[in-house]
Amino acid sequence: MREALIKAGSIGGLPKAINALLSLKTATPPSLLDDPLTSSPTSRSIELYEMPASQIMHRGQTFFDKIYGKVAKRVMGQMDRSGTEDLGIASR
Repeated sequence: MREALIKAGSIGGLPKAINALLSLKTATPPSLLDDPLTSSPTSRSIELYEMPASQIMHRGQTFFDKIYGKVAKRVMGQMDRSGTEDLGIASR
């Protein structure tokens, strides 16, 4: 649920995502909350600081290809040519 709210922030806006995450935190039993002094269970900090960007992009492209199957190259090409390469990069 938390991961979905984080990702929804890019669509619905960060203020709404922050409010939703705070509400989720309030409703979550203390035994299920992360210890504030430990790293995130998603390992995102490892990806940001220890993993090469090329490895992250390759993993994202592989996932995208699995989702879109035989039309993946066409869809990615359209996203890359949509007026900003950021759409394709963010999807990878």
